[in-house]
Amino acid sequence: LAAFFSYYTPFVLVPLLHHTRRLRYWTLAGAYFLCGWGMTRCISRGGIISFGASSAATLWTSHRRLTLALGAAFLVVLLAAPSLLPGALASRFRSTWVQDGSTFDPANPTKGLEPSAAGRLVVWRRALDVIIANPVFGIGYKTFTRTFGLDAHNEYVLVATEAGIPALLLLAWMLLRLAWAARDIVRNARDLRLRWLGHGVLAMVVGVMVANLVAPKLTYAST
Repeated sequence: LAAFFSYYTPFVLVPLLHHTRRLRYWTLAGAYFLCGWGMTRCISRGGIISFGASSAATLWTSHRRLTLALGAAFLVVLLAAPSLLPGALASRFRSTWVQDGSTFDPANPTKGLEPSAAGRLVVWRRALDVIIANPVFGIGYKTFTRTFGLDAHNEYVLVATEAGIPALLLLAWMLLRLAWAARDIVRNARDLRLRWLGHGVLAMVVGVMVANLVAPKLTYAST
């Protein structure tokens, strides 16, 4: 569900951004914030981050200064007054650390992390060794969980481990090519609805890229 909000919310926001002076389009703002509220109910750190990324990409395409201003305001609140953030959002990120005041230690990156986050770092480190040992063809489709005993929690690690680095590069090319095609539609299409579509797809691709950093949503449904 978190991925759904990240991928499809841009299509709710785009028409409003193209018609900010028309009152009837502002009803879409309510739909957008309802999606945001739904996202906080998903209790997914990756989902919240990817939702923010796709929203920022939606704004950036047509309102760059507003995107920068809102981004700066969010950072100020996050660093100076995190209590102003929605309770569900703040508590989810605080729960990442089981020890108050924990700081990142490169020598021991799992120090102070809750088991889910720590387990992901451990399995990613192990997967890196496997990728180095099998860079071209990987270790085979649907073998990651059987090999490591845990889900990959990262589409790019999963693809590189199971299918090799060439497959990872192909995946990256496909996503970037889709984003580039959407950008061309936004810039060149004469039909307004086509520009809406291109704008939404461009932001959606950003959400897809970010969401799959923490959950493999493209390869197969079992993870």
